[in-house]
Amino acid sequence: MQLSKVYKITGEIVCISNLHIGGSKDSIGIGTMDNPVIKHPITSDPYIPGSSLKGRMRCNMERRLGRYGTSREGKAEPCNCGKCIVCKVFGTLRNSGIGPTRLIVRDSPMTEESKEKGRRFMDEEGKSIYGVKHETAIDRKTGAALGGSLRPIEFVPADTVFKLEMNLQIYDEDNENEMLNFVKRALKSLEETYIGGMGSRGYGQIRLRNLKLNDEPFGLESVSF
Repeated sequence: MQLSKVYKITGEIVCISNLHIGGSKDSIGIGTMDNPVIKHPITSDPYIPGSSLKGRMRCNMERRLGRYGTSREGKAEPCNCGKCIVCKVFGTLRNSGIGPTRLIVRDSPMTEESKEKGRRFMDEEGKSIYGVKHETAIDRKTGAALGGSLRPIEFVPADTVFKLEMNLQIYDEDNENEMLNFVKRALKSLEETYIGGMGSRGYGQIRLRNLKLNDEPFGLESVSF
């Protein structure tokens, strides 16, 4: 197996709704927030871990193609067949002889424009760029909120923009067009679902823009499943 080509995919992730990707509460002080967003340990800027993006893309495509395994407890788990395109692109948990993981997903920092917007907001308003929403469960019988279950959720506000970068490695035995089309479909699936936590509650809706493949336009308009 020989590496024949590496495609660099870049773009921007625009938050349409608020985004929550959980981090360690130690980063902002225990006792102040039970559900903080993940932040860079030095700059304290929020970012989207590459593992979160890759995991969501993989999960979406496993569901689309019916390529997920089942544990002894009957729960769905990542495919480990080592033969399908999901395993080739995203990798497997064991050595299956298919070679290296084809898709490398980088962490996504905020764009400089979003950072500057946040700094201006903090200077002018004296407030953090992060929002806090109190979530609660609903009593199924009365339809009323269960006040005792209120919990504060920290989030990155809508309109925040993050940089996207990933590399797709093509080996001599791979079908190049199949790999590229598969990654396009996986990217499109992010727009159709969500990233981060609590997507069913409205968090994590995103739009991808300015997508490029080796600096050439890489649009998702023609993607179909």
